[in-house]
Amino acid sequence: MTQPAVRQRADVASVRVGRGPDPLDFVPLAYQTWEGRYPDRTWRTLYLASDAFGAWVEVLGRFRPHDDLMAALTDIAGEDGDPAPIPAGRVPLGWLSNRRVAHARVTGRFADVGDPDTLRWLAQRLPEVLVRCGVRDLDLSAATGPQRELTQAIARELYLHGDTHAIDYPSRYGATIRCIAMFETDGNLPNIQPVGTPDGPSIEADDHALERAMRLHGLSWEL
Repeated sequence: MTQPAVRQRADVASVRVGRGPDPLDFVPLAYQTWEGRYPDRTWRTLYLASDAFGAWVEVLGRFRPHDDLMAALTDIAGEDGDPAPIPAGRVPLGWLSNRRVAHARVTGRFADVGDPDTLRWLAQRLPEVLVRCGVRDLDLSAATGPQRELTQAIARELYLHGDTHAIDYPSRYGATIRCIAMFETDGNLPNIQPVGTPDGPSIEADDHALERAMRLHGLSWEL
């Protein structure tokens, strides 16, 4: 059987936007929603990106306005002469108060979810999940997409049977943004080493990477 593409990598430069005081900690179990792309209720997952811009793009994605929905709401508002509703895509400025940017270097065995061998291996092992999710051919868009039953099954399979510590994948917001989903394990790997200290006691709204990510998503601040 085809094997997943798993590679030992050392000192992979990574950035995480997380909660203070230590943004590189796994989210406490009391606050876990288990709704992310690659978690499992048996372990936690830490998400990082290749740079600060990518980290902000990922974490701000939850605020991104749904274009079709907003167009429909605007049409409805225009039918009876009422003004359009307050647009989505507003981020409360207070949301930044407990966020920190942390730089780190990660070492471990990384599964490349976009590699053809990995996709084929997963398709061979997850036929029932693919049928339930209505996926005929497992490709990169499905493996990194919004169907959480599928993406979480992928994480579980790689964690339990793929000899891997983390998943390396492109962001759905652009292939040039590389992301890492790092699994919680009982061993010494994966290893994450902080570089420097989190960027200050708080993050200013005019941070360059943050503002660039806001523009990409069409977001603005709610004061």
